[in-house]
Amino acid sequence: MIDQRAWSVRVHEDFRDLEQLEGQWNHWAEDPPFRRYDWQRTWWEVYGPGSLSRKRSRLCILEVRHGETLAGIVPLYREWHPLWGWVLRWLGSGEVCSDYLGPIAPACYQEHVGRVAIIALHALALGKSRFQDVTIDRSPAPRLTCHRIDWDGMRADDPAVQAVRIQAETLKWALDVRPTESSWQLALPRTWGEYLDSLQPRSVRRRYRKLSRAYLDHPDLVLHVVGKQEVFGTPCDDNWQSAWNILVQLHQARRRQVGDQGLFASTQFEVFHRRILTEYLPSGRAALAWLEWQGQPIAAEYLLLSGKTVMAYQSGINPDFLTLSPGHLMSLSLIREAIRWGFETFDLLRGDEPYKRHLGARPTPLVRIRAAPPQVSARWRFTLWNWGRHSRELLRRMKAKNIDFGGTMMEDDQVAAVDS
Repeated sequence: MIDQRAWSVRVHEDFRDLEQLEGQWNHWAEDPPFRRYDWQRTWWEVYGPGSLSRKRSRLCILEVRHGETLAGIVPLYREWHPLWGWVLRWLGSGEVCSDYLGPIAPACYQEHVGRVAIIALHALALGKSRFQDVTIDRSPAPRLTCHRIDWDGMRADDPAVQAVRIQAETLKWALDVRPTESSWQLALPRTWGEYLDSLQPRSVRRRYRKLSRAYLDHPDLVLHVVGKQEVFGTPCDDNWQSAWNILVQLHQARRRQVGDQGLFASTQFEVFHRRILTEYLPSGRAALAWLEWQGQPIAAEYLLLSGKTVMAYQSGINPDFLTLSPGHLMSLSLIREAIRWGFETFDLLRGDEPYKRHLGARPTPLVRIRAAPPQVSARWRFTLWNWGRHSRELLRRMKAKNIDFGGTMMEDDQVAAVDS
């Protein structure tokens, strides 16, 4: 049970009601830009009910107080799905792929805010204005239909996330918690030489040393960075759209080559980031970089900056220069410059691609939580979803082993090759 002193939760359905909390919100959000007020408000303005894809969505931000003290903020929205009903998700989730999401609170309140959030959602689903020493304020009525929560991109070791799991089980919610792709961080040493010496295994170290000698100091290879001058030593060009266009062109060209439409095929994705960069570039929270070989752009990177951390958020490579390993050259160039700029961590964010381990990064486990309150309609929908998930997993395993419905199977050595 949580502390027996008075807790209260106010449900906000309009960002204008939260403007006075912006400073506290950003202070508690700490470093990751994905948790900041400006990132999440911009996301809602672009991806909210004004968009074609989310016309039936509603803001649902929980303001949690302990007595008169603001204890935390839980930034959610709910979206209607024809099969799963009203689903609660984090602001900033979806194709923007924000990492490190979760309740926003100081360390002393994180666990409590996670517990109180689930208790409040439980009470709202049941149409109650009070439940287990938690008072819920939502006008005009206390009921808020919720058939499921679907929370992605959370650190597995987040105290608030762990509290959510425990409290949901206590309240008899149906619960599905599973790991997703990890995020990957590289602790930067003091010098470039130390970094190269630290790479493992030896084959990777030899390869990156060879790339470094052959290209990084070659006069035909030039790294351009657009960002705050005090950070990078180069002026922030107001006309940063040229750097942006290079990123978009290279990203889309590479994705089309591998049969994917690319993220920038989404108008909303591009609009969102153009708005974010308008604020983040001059303030030193973002940078755009591209790498040229003999005057031709061969790679580009969209960086987010947070304290002493550089985050490699989105990239693109020129498919006409694959023999140069442009992706590896861009990563190595940025890591070398990040050391020179004085950063301490290079964060490669979510995704378990092998190159991240080769660069020396270490994984931080992330989890996804799906849960349904103890109501007949919510449980029925959750059971249907769970059955569908198990069916898809079974089909994927059968496809991986090349099993058809007639019982044909590849030879054992072929199966082993596929599984590896």
